[in-house]
Formats: sequence, C-alpha cells, structure tokens
Amino acid sequence: GNCSSSHPASYRSSHAIAGQLNFSCLTTIAWSFAAVGHHDKRLFSGMSRCILSLMKQGVRCKPQQLVDCAWAFSSTGVRNEQLLFEISRHSQSMISDFNA
Repeated sequence: GNCSSSHPASYRSSHAIAGQLNFSCLTTIAWSFAAVGHHDKRLFSGMSRCILSLMKQGVRCKPQQLVDCAWAFSSTGVRNEQLLFEISRHSQSMISDFNA
C-alpha cells in the first residue's frame, strides 16, 4: 500500500517499515501498544493509514484481527472514520465467522 509521508526522515523510516508489514503484524502492533497504554497519536495515525490501505486492497483477515484493530484504535482516541468503515464492511462480510 501507499504509506508515503512528508514527515522527518526518522519518522519516514519507521513509516516505510510500517508500509512493509502485513495486516496481521500491524494489527498486533497496534493492539500491543494500546494494551500497554502507549497511545502515540502520530504512530497510530500512521498505522491506521497503512491498515486502511491494506483493507481497501482486499486483504484477507481473521475476525479476531478486526476486533483487535477496532479495540486498539478506539482505546487510543485516534479517529479514522474510513478505517472504522472498512472494519465494519469487512466484519459484515464475515459475520458468520465471528464467535460469541
């Protein structure tokens, strides 16, 4: 996905790395940072753009990854309405795969 940025070089480097990670890695990283209370808005904003790009490309994902992603971003206060829409859209298409 296209995760280019106009941020300083160090941020661009970490952002480029995020752009090379797969959906599972990105959602695990987002969940992990959120779980320990590390709510860096710049980090989560960058990850949300990369995750959104992967989702729009039709990435295959598991229901738990969607749940973890939604929880991570809701707990950080980083709002990306397009990401929430894509999580919802993907969830609806696999509703029978969710366990109670």
